[in-house]
Amino acid sequence: MYARYSGGAHKPRGTVNSASELARIVNTEIRALADSFEVEGHAEALYPFMCEDGCGEKVPLTLAAYIAANGAWLDGHKPD
Repeated sequence: MYARYSGGAHKPRGTVNSASELARIVNTEIRALADSFEVEGHAEALYPFMCEDGCGEKVPLTLAAYIAANGAWLDGHKPD
């Protein structure tokens, strides 16, 4: 078991078994928060998503770039 997760807006309570799974959960929450912002310049804002390979590094992306890539990975970290 990697961690316990008490649930947020988009994930039921349960056990998180890997760092990559935790990164995906965190990124889903960041996306939900970013979607809720309605301020000028929102489309160009960079959000600190986590690399979804589990390395723990931040990946600064706009919300549109995160959605287009279906996730967040540093160069060379996305699995084939």
